[in-house]
Amino acid sequence: IRSVTREDMKRVAEKYLKPDQMTIMVLGDTTKMVGDLKDFGPVQNIKLEDPKVE
Repeated sequence: IRSVTREDMKRVAEKYLKPDQMTIMVLGDTTKMVGDLKDFGPVQNIKLEDPKVE
């Protein structure tokens, strides 16, 4: 592992990671993150409700 270079990582990422086929899920306060997330593409905000416990 110590012999892996930055160039090695970049080459493998470019070969196997396809940004147009990826989904990024972020949890938290979106008002603090939405600006940075827009760099990756359209942002869809989905509000989740806490489950009801009976």
